[in-house]
Amino acid sequence: MIEHPHRIVHLIDAAIEADERAEVPFRSHLGGSQIGRECSRQIWYGFRWAKRPSFSGRMLRLFQRGHGEEARFVRYLTRIGMNVREFDEQGKQWRILDVEGHFGGSLDGLATGCPGLDPEEEILLEFKTHNTKSFAKLTYEGVQISKPEHYRQMQIYMGKRQLKHALYMAVNKNDDDLYCEIVEFDIIEFAKLMHKARVIVYAKQPPNRISENATWFACKYCDFSGICHKGEPMERNCRTCQHSAPAENGEWFCNTWQSIIPGAHMRTGCDAHLMITD
Repeated sequence: MIEHPHRIVHLIDAAIEADERAEVPFRSHLGGSQIGRECSRQIWYGFRWAKRPSFSGRMLRLFQRGHGEEARFVRYLTRIGMNVREFDEQGKQWRILDVEGHFGGSLDGLATGCPGLDPEEEILLEFKTHNTKSFAKLTYEGVQISKPEHYRQMQIYMGKRQLKHALYMAVNKNDDDLYCEIVEFDIIEFAKLMHKARVIVYAKQPPNRISENATWFACKYCDFSGICHKGEPMERNCRTCQHSAPAENGEWFCNTWQSIIPGAHMRTGCDAHLMITD
């Protein structure tokens, strides 16, 4: 009997999900792409590894598609004469780090020769994909209003790289329509975001909720809603333990054992684990 075509899709998604589970399940640092979210408590839960991230095969394919679009963006910009640099001198993606190595992010690229700007000025490149509804909102309102997380992410990267402008380039995945916007650096916004990152990294307890109503839109669809509003336990690991604290160079210090926590032990914790309480 011939396999039903839908089963092929299920098999593909299952294989992608299996690959994802085989990788490190948590991000080691607080990401520049996350700091722009409205709820500091949500960001803190992610940084403290309160719940193992889980994505469906379909969502993982969407992420992969977004990464795949970056090469097309680079080709488009190169064809109009821009000098695009995706990688640093060691052939690695451009990165920024701060807050003793606990806050950082990866840049899509740097470039010179942007039309409308000084041809020698180096600018940040930020590439994103959108669905039709999101793309329509973006073209009508601009990135700062329609996608504040993306706007704030660019402010962090520009500030750390001491750049004056960023080129935000987006594509509608449904019809391949393109959108470009030049974003200016805002030093006040940058300072606020850096302060926010430092506060979250060193917070010993979850910050205040953005809403006390679990059915409010932002809370209802949050991955941490069960922990935040319903009292579900956080996962047991060193980052959810009261004895741990961020240290220099992106490491963590255990106040029980008075030593830096080995990376291999971070995801499991020890018998002295004491869960952080709200």
